[in-house]
Amino acid sequence: MKTINEIEQMIYKSQDSDQDRKEFGSMPYCTIPFRPFEFLKGRRDTRKRFDRFGITRPDIEGKTVIDIGCNIGGVLFESHNLGCAQAVGVEHNEKFVAVGRAVAEHMELGNRVGFIHAD
Repeated sequence: MKTINEIEQMIYKSQDSDQDRKEFGSMPYCTIPFRPFEFLKGRRDTRKRFDRFGITRPDIEGKTVIDIGCNIGGVLFESHNLGCAQAVGVEHNEKFVAVGRAVAEHMELGNRVGFIHAD
């Protein structure tokens, strides 16, 4: 299992370009809504995105969520927090998939949150 520091380094290295690194540093695309990852604020706050679209626990609880183009899994992890039965993300960038899987493993989410590398 990877440490928080190792996962933070994976996030930094997953940035697509030097321009992304200059502009955002190690900031991921989306917030990971779990302790101890809350300090890694994303460019987009996942909870605020759910609020903006009116997505609540009754919308997700007990259901399967699929996120196409999931990046490192912010929507998947927030869906998990809201009680989904399973969350699956499909992402073409294998570095993002590796980060998401490392977070899911660190949080011991088992098969409740999964990532598929595909395009």
